[in-house]
Amino acid sequence: MSESIKTIAILGGTGDLGGGLARQWSRAGYAILIGSRTLEKGQEAAAALLAEFADLNVTGLDNASAAEQADLVVLTVPFAHQLSTLDSVKHALAGKVLIDVTVPLMPPKVGTVQLPEAGSAGQQAQNHLGKKSLWCQLFRMLERCIYKRIMPLLVMYWSLAISEQPETLSLS
Repeated sequence: MSESIKTIAILGGTGDLGGGLARQWSRAGYAILIGSRTLEKGQEAAAALLAEFADLNVTGLDNASAAEQADLVVLTVPFAHQLSTLDSVKHALAGKVLIDVTVPLMPPKVGTVQLPEAGSAGQQAQNHLGKKSLWCQLFRMLERCIYKRIMPLLVMYWSLAISEQPETLSLS
């Protein structure tokens, strides 16, 4: 576990990606704050994870509270909610690391990436937030994430995910 990061907020953590990240990072010793647009949905998501995996250290909160209390913030919301979610937590992101896993998929073509005017969802987020937080977009520019506070978390998560489901790993 990283010495400087003890608590991770997963904004939009009520979905499959957020739940998967919460499970793996909690098992690695991090306190996880599952954020949602409402406190109730955050609490329901945390309760569902705890019902299935009682050993986890997860707490459900609203997005703003989760971002305020975390050392590291991960954004896992659908593209359509990216900017509105960032607006609701912008005050809490100053000086923090934000990992954005947003992919610009929008109905009706959710199987096709639709690049925003900024060039990527991550660049759109960076433009929207300014330079008050250290941002990295996980699925487009991984090299931006090679930062001593973040990389151990990413390597650990992906290593655990692959080791638990080796049949999903393709080297072709």
